[in-house]
Amino acid sequence: MRGHQSERLARWAGLAIGVVVMSAIVVAARIPAGPGSIGADVTVIALPAGTVSLDHSGSVLQANDKRPGVSAHMARRASFRITNITDHAVRVHMHALPSMKTLDDQLHVSVRAGRHTFLRGPVGALGGWSPRSILLGPGGSAEVDVAVWLPVSAAGYQGAIEDVSLEFHTRRVAS
Repeated sequence: MRGHQSERLARWAGLAIGVVVMSAIVVAARIPAGPGSIGADVTVIALPAGTVSLDHSGSVLQANDKRPGVSAHMARRASFRITNITDHAVRVHMHALPSMKTLDDQLHVSVRAGRHTFLRGPVGALGGWSPRSILLGPGGSAEVDVAVWLPVSAAGYQGAIEDVSLEFHTRRVAS
């Protein structure tokens, strides 16, 4: 009888040790809690016109998990070079078109070349061609800088996925 009782005790001890080991594994393998919300994912895509080329056409800026509170000078930035591929001077205008209306008033975009700002403001307001233009002589080029940010007042951005198309329009300069 004594051996029978020690067998039962060994089984209970084994079960207890197994439960403790499995509990430790489950606790160690769990995914830690996150901040509880996700930001917006923004991609800026540059689309060249027929008379200009871009050294980096397609996706020029990828900003994942964007959250409000970043000022314009601390915004996520990227740059690319635009080049006139014609034998005559052209003026290049641009506009920014969002893929969705979700962030029209929330997402801010700035497009600059040199000391001049061509587009700046909420992406939903940048669909018209820029009043300012970049003057490029034959074979001339310019560095274009793009920035995106969500101001402190942004709301409803969580989980949004936005592609912003930056398009160019050229006009021949009369000689």
